[in-house]
Amino acid sequence: MQRVSSEENLNLIREALTPCSLQSGTQPIYMELATGIGQLIQSEKLPDGSRLPTVRELAAGLSLSRGTVKHAYNRLEQEGLVSLTQGKGSFVTYLPDKGSVELSSKEQAMGAIDKMLDELNDLGFRRREIQIFLELKLRERDEHSEDLSIMLVANSPEERSIMLNAFSALPDLELFATPFDDLLAGRISTEDFDAVVATEEVYRAIKLQERSRGSRSRLFLLGLCASPLSLISLARLPEDRKVGILSLSRTYGGELMEACVNYAHLSQHPELKLFHDKDIFNFIQDKEVILVPAEYMGFIQQELNAALKEFVRRGGELILFRMDCERASLTRIREELEAMGEQRRQCQDSRKG
Repeated sequence: MQRVSSEENLNLIREALTPCSLQSGTQPIYMELATGIGQLIQSEKLPDGSRLPTVRELAAGLSLSRGTVKHAYNRLEQEGLVSLTQGKGSFVTYLPDKGSVELSSKEQAMGAIDKMLDELNDLGFRRREIQIFLELKLRERDEHSEDLSIMLVANSPEERSIMLNAFSALPDLELFATPFDDLLAGRISTEDFDAVVATEEVYRAIKLQERSRGSRSRLFLLGLCASPLSLISLARLPEDRKVGILSLSRTYGGELMEACVNYAHLSQHPELKLFHDKDIFNFIQDKEVILVPAEYMGFIQQELNAALKEFVRRGGELILFRMDCERASLTRIREELEAMGEQRRQCQDSRKG
C-alpha cells in the first residue's frame, strides 16, 4: 500500500475541514475534528499506516489550540482509528472490513457501553451499583482535568477564528468557538464552561440574557479592531478603483464594507459577495481590487483560491484585511485565565495531599 506523507495528509485534512465546518456549535470542536478525521480514515482517504500531522502542525494548520487537537487524537485512538506512539507520531490503524457496514461514532460508542455493561453484569453488579460506579468515575475525571473549558462567542466565523488564534497558544485550555445564535436558541449554555470570552456586541447581549434568567458566568469582554496597516492600505486606494469585498459571513463582510467606505473614499461603492455565492468567479473578474479577511485561506476551497491567484497574476490587487484583538483586553483576559488555571491546580494538589 502506498504511504502518504504527513504533509500531504495535513493538506487533505485542511481542505476537508475548514474552521467554519469545525465551528458548527453542535458539539465541541475536538469532537467535530475527531469525527471529520475519522470519516477521512473510514473512507480510506487517509489510508492505513499513513502518518498524521503532529499536534503542533495540525493546530497551526487549522487555527486550533494544541489541546483541542490532542483531545481529538486521543478520541481517535480510543475508537481504534489511530495509534499514538511516543517519539514517533500518530498513525492510521484502521483496517476496513469490506463485508460490514460502517458504524457511526455514536453507534460505536453505544456498542462500547453495551460491552462494558455486559461485563459488569457478569461480575454480579446490579444496575444501581453500576450507575454509582459510572458517576464516581466521571466525577473523578472532572476533578483531575486541569484544562479550563473556555467558550469563545462571536457572531461571525471570521471573528471566532481570530479569537481562536489569540488564545490557542495558552496551555491548559480547551477552546469552544460558538456562534451566538446557539446561545440564543438554548443549544448550549454559558454555565457549562469555566469562562466565556465574547466580542462587544455579543458580550452585552449575554449580559442581558443572563440578567433575565438570573444566571451568571465568568464573562470577559474581548475587543476587536482593524489593524492600522489594513486601514492604510484602504486609504491609499485611488478613488476610481472598482473594489469587491469577499467574506464567509455577511456579518463580517459588513465590517469590511464599513472600513472600506470610511477609509477608501471611492467614487464607486464597493460590492460584497460571500465565498459560497454562485456568481463569485464573474464577480472577481469584474474587479480591480479585492478585499478579503486575512484568514481567508482557512475558509475557501481550492477552486476559489486558484481564481484569486489568477486575479493577482493578471494585475489585480488583493488586500488582506486583518482584525486584531485589543491588546489591553487580551492581556487582561490571559492573566485572568492563567490565574484561574493556577487556582485549579492548587485545589487539585490540596486534594491529592
